[in-house]
Amino acid sequence: MKIRGLRVDTPLVEAMLVRAPGVKLAAAVLRDDSRGGQRLVAYVVPQPGVELDPVALRAFVGDRLPDRYVPSAVVPLASFPLTGNGKLCRSRLPEPAYGPVAGSRRPRTEGEERLCALFAEVLAADEPGIDDNFFDLGGDEAAAARLFGRISAELGRSVDAEMLAGTPTVAGLAQSLDIGKPVRAPIPPSRWRSKIKIDGYQLAPCEVAATLTAAPGVRHAAIGVREDQPGKRRLVGYVVPEPDEALEPEQVQAYLVENLPPYMVPSALVVLDALPMTRDGILDRPALPAPDRDGGLADMRPRSRGQEQLSRLFAEVLGVPEVRLDESFFELGGHSLLAIRLTNRIRVEFGVEMETQTVFEAPTVTELARRIETAKPARPKAAAS
Repeated sequence: MKIRGLRVDTPLVEAMLVRAPGVKLAAAVLRDDSRGGQRLVAYVVPQPGVELDPVALRAFVGDRLPDRYVPSAVVPLASFPLTGNGKLCRSRLPEPAYGPVAGSRRPRTEGEERLCALFAEVLAADEPGIDDNFFDLGGDEAAAARLFGRISAELGRSVDAEMLAGTPTVAGLAQSLDIGKPVRAPIPPSRWRSKIKIDGYQLAPCEVAATLTAAPGVRHAAIGVREDQPGKRRLVGYVVPEPDEALEPEQVQAYLVENLPPYMVPSALVVLDALPMTRDGILDRPALPAPDRDGGLADMRPRSRGQEQLSRLFAEVLGVPEVRLDESFFELGGHSLLAIRLTNRIRVEFGVEMETQTVFEAPTVTELARRIETAKPARPKAAAS
């Protein structure tokens, strides 16, 4: 049997579960989920007088088998349904209840608050408690990858599939990651997926942070919203490189431009040795430094000769002093007539064919510079007769 292309030996899962304390019988099956995929689900019958803990059983399997063998859910039953000849009737096994645990406790520490917020964010779940199982709430490999990135960005901690399989609840993760501090003011659920407005666009900084964390060479990342000039808010990205690896800001910038709309690309990148953290392991946002355009920090100014030349053309056509890589031609006051003027200047200075429509499709210096690199050479004008 295979799940997401990986072979899973269900008898091996069953044999491992029977070795767990208090388990009398075990069965592992693949079940279709609501997303069109399949999940590994285990059913267990306890020894007389024993109450089995599904979370502990998942951890038991996770400690002894590869990640793909850890069931998405473990369902305790009083007995197995049998066919007329005494064999397990798999079709009568109940559907697992993917969802919040009844009576799941609310967060008790600031770290649990933040983890609950991240569970809610990546799973689109409503107010999960600390006892809710990530996989029972519908978590899969893609959601787990998003969770790892968000935990890295927000809490500065590293989590992998093995840790999540063994401790798939907020309570378990908070203990494993050693995050804790009594909650003074609980974080309202409305802030868990909060959005802000910058330059008229509504965006969620957490989405930008998750993309930044996935960029090449980035170990940890965070997003700050700064208002260094009154009334002018902007996004700033903060990155910590992978150990013993030289971070290439140009690669990070290119990754962001490729994977985010222009209005979500941070206006500056700040490279740090480590993200500032509070005593209890929470990202200390007020301590994030302001980007210094004159310092050694990576910002969104042109870096190549082509970008510099194109940025100058943008500025001259638009009548502005400077244009950053991520600023849209049209947000700076451009319109169709100015776009025609810009494409004419590009043909002359770069010697390539350029349609006006291309400016609408690639309105930033970064995007348009890429189009110029692959554009056809300009056709020579016909000689006058």
